[in-house]
This record gives sequence, structure tokens and C-alpha cells, in this order.
Amino acid sequence: MARPARVIIVDDDPRVGESLSALLVQEGLAVEVAPSAEGALALCARQHYDAALVGMRLTDVAGIDLLRALRRADPALRAIVITAQGGGSLARRAMAEGAEAVLQRPLEVTPFLPLLLV
Repeated sequence: MARPARVIIVDDDPRVGESLSALLVQEGLAVEVAPSAEGALALCARQHYDAALVGMRLTDVAGIDLLRALRRADPALRAIVITAQGGGSLARRAMAEGAEAVLQRPLEVTPFLPLLLV
């Protein structure tokens, strides 16, 4: 039996991390939540993740900078950016840094779940 995909959620709003985690665990994914870029980098140094959901505005660093660091450390990491702001230049920058998608809050699991199950 194949292992479940491992996903890290990085968002400084604990409600976002908890709710996304609960939904993804129900779908059979192995999920960890980091409330900061520092926490995410520490977890990623110890554990391989297949995908990351990254909030764009974190308290300790810009989400785009975390995305860049995560992709530098693991170019195969599938990344999805979460933002409360619209697309535009932010979305283009995130995609240029390797994000597979930029999703606007409030989130629905259906559009991005297939990206995590690959």
C-alpha cells in the first residue's frame, strides 16, 4: 500500500491551519501545520513533504520568500499559495517561484485537492 501524501500547511492563522488539516486528513493525507516560516523550515529539514500550502502573509517572513526557500531546498515540492488578495502580480510572482496554483481565501478543498493527491 502506498504511503499517504505528506503535506505541510504554513499559515499564521491557527484556524486556517486547523481547518485545512482536518479536511486533508479526512482525505487520507498526512498533514502537519506550521504557524511560521521558521517552523516550516525546521519541519522540512527533518521530514520530506510532497506538497506545501503556503500563506502569502506570514508574521515572520513574506510567503513568497518562504516559497522560494522551500523550493530551493526541495525542487520537487508541489506548492500552492493561499492569499486573501487577488491574483495579479502576486500570483505571477508566486508562479514564477514554482507555485502550482494561487488560491484566494476563502478556500474550497475541491479545486486544489487533486494537486495534493498526485
